[in-house]
Amino acid sequence: MKTVVGVFETANAGSTLNKVYQRGFKLDDITVIDRDRVVRGPAFPDSKTDAVAAVGAANTGGSGASGTPSPMGVPIVGLAVLKSNVRDVLGDLGVSDEESDFYETTVKKGVTLIVVRTGDDRAAEAENTMRHAFASKVAQLK
Repeated sequence: MKTVVGVFETANAGSTLNKVYQRGFKLDDITVIDRDRVVRGPAFPDSKTDAVAAVGAANTGGSGASGTPSPMGVPIVGLAVLKSNVRDVLGDLGVSDEESDFYETTVKKGVTLIVVRTGDDRAAEAENTMRHAFASKVAQLK
């Protein structure tokens, strides 16, 4: 398995998430992290995080606590909204401590992370999808 992380300005994150879904990536393998929330598919084994709510069919559009539009303006079905810090979530996804420091800092500055856990055979596809959707940074990890 590989972890592909994309860093997005809020304006591009929602449309990117939609493109990732359209490419056939499973909900279980996608995590979206912004300043206000972490949204993750239902498969979150051995996590250090606490699920706040299981979302059956929700549209998380609207504004976040910062007053900016939510990057998750597309409907998400079967995802869990998690209460945790960015470092714990990224650690659960196999991201190193050093890389987690970078991503945690960027999230605090107001960007959105889209993280896809996928097989080696689809990692390049996830990376290319994010690059074509104007990610400011994309990285394949492990």
